[in-house]
Amino acid sequence: MEIINTLQPAVSTVWLWVSDNAAGIVALLAMFATAYQAYVARVHNRISVRPQLATTSGTYTVPEGVRVTALLHNAGLGPAFIESFEILVGDKAHPVVNPDDVIALVSKSIGTRVIHWTCHVLRKGTLLRAGEDITVADILFSAPKTLEAAEQFQTQVENLQLLVRYRSLYGERAEYDSRVHKGEASPSLATTTN
Repeated sequence: MEIINTLQPAVSTVWLWVSDNAAGIVALLAMFATAYQAYVARVHNRISVRPQLATTSGTYTVPEGVRVTALLHNAGLGPAFIESFEILVGDKAHPVVNPDDVIALVSKSIGTRVIHWTCHVLRKGTLLRAGEDITVADILFSAPKTLEAAEQFQTQVENLQLLVRYRSLYGERAEYDSRVHKGEASPSLATTTN
C-alpha cells in the first residue's frame, strides 16, 4: 500500500500537467502529422511525374525493299527533358545534332543502299511529353540479294542502338540505353525527310 501512495502524487502531477497542456499537445501531434503527410505527398508527386523512356523497333520486308523503324516513347506519367541524344554503334556513342548525322551514321554502319528515309533528332532541351511517340528513324533500304547478306544486314541493324540522357520535372537525371532496356517499355525537334 505504501508504494501506491507514493506513486499517486507523481501520477496526479503528470495528469495535471497533461490536462493543463492538452491543447498544446494536440497541436504538436497535429503538426507532426501534417509534416509527415507533406513528406509523403512530396514523395508521391515525384514518383507520379517520373518519365519512363522506351523504344520499339522493327525490320519489315516491303515490296520496295526492307524498312527499318525505331520509335522512342515516353511511357511515364511526366515529361522527359532531353539532355543528350546519341546513337550507339556497338559500344561507341555518336552524338547527333541533326537528322543528316543519323542517316550518315546509319549509311556508314550498314552496307546496304538507302532508298528513302525520315529521321528525327531530340536536341538538348527538347520536351518529350508523357505518352508521346517520336519516330527516330524510318529508313527504306534496298533488299539484300542473298540469305547471307540478309543475315549480315540484320546484325548491322541490331548493332545500332540509342542512348538518351534526360531529366524529370523535379530535375532527377536518368539514362535510357536501348541495349539494356531492349523490348521494354517538340519545338526543338529536328525533322528532315529525303
